[in-house]
Amino acid sequence: MKSEHRHELQTNDLSKVLDRTKPFLEAYGASILMALVGGIVLAIGYYVWSNSTHSRREAGWAELAAAQSAEDFDTVVEDFPGTKVAFWAKLRSAESHLQSGIPQAFSNRAGALDSLEQAKTRFQELADAPGAPPEVRERALFGLGRTLETLSDGNAQPAIDAYQKLVDDFPESVYRTEAEARVTDLKTGSAQEFYAWFHKQNPTPADRTRPSDIHGGIPGMNDLPVRLPEIPEKLKSSGATTEPAATPGDQPTTPPSEEPAQPESKPTAEKEPTEKKPATEKPASEKSAEKSESPQPETTTPKSADKSE
Repeated sequence: MKSEHRHELQTNDLSKVLDRTKPFLEAYGASILMALVGGIVLAIGYYVWSNSTHSRREAGWAELAAAQSAEDFDTVVEDFPGTKVAFWAKLRSAESHLQSGIPQAFSNRAGALDSLEQAKTRFQELADAPGAPPEVRERALFGLGRTLETLSDGNAQPAIDAYQKLVDDFPESVYRTEAEARVTDLKTGSAQEFYAWFHKQNPTPADRTRPSDIHGGIPGMNDLPVRLPEIPEKLKSSGATTEPAATPGDQPTTPPSEEPAQPESKPTAEKEPTEKKPATEKPASEKSAEKSESPQPETTTPKSADKSE
């Protein structure tokens, strides 16, 4: 009885609650349902976006690790714009251009200027980007200082400012000591004079000395490291490949004190003494047979002279 009574009381309480909330549900039920559905959709969307972002981030790092040239790094920047991977890819692109431009400054000034300008643009963009990671900005400022120093025409102040900004913004940087040393050196008059002189130079690949410039070269064989000797006139006319006979004056003479080496004589092998076998006497019958068989010399008697003669 008690359990049935409790059940009835609970049923009555639930019906009272429903009766009270019924007007509210009728007024705001559709809005509440839409809010619930929207929340579920947002949760599902965030889950999908999070997974896709994670996959995309992994793909970006994999592509960055596989990149080898400045063009490859630029492709990563274009494929993953606004991401952390893109900042690092742009930094690697700038450093690649810088590493290519500095050696070219001594052999190909036009190519060096192109590479250094590319590096300067990328370093400057990274140094001014507010969303760039601190490690990227630190390396970008140091690279910018080196680039501006290489491009200097004697006015080293832009490079000094880049190095000084690195020291001010990153006092614990691993590049601090080097940056401070460069600032000190660039403030000297000798450094400014050197860069002013170096800026006026215009080396090109054609200016480099080639072997043909030194030895005269052979038609069709200018890439040989040495110049071959001239072919003798006798060989040119006859086509022979043997060397010309040496003249008596060209023959080498041996000093009187030196004796020509005698050829070594090979020792003759000693003959072993042969044992003489004792002669065996043949029987008398065999001796007589041999004598009868041996041809006898023919004896001719001189003919008598003709009596008429």
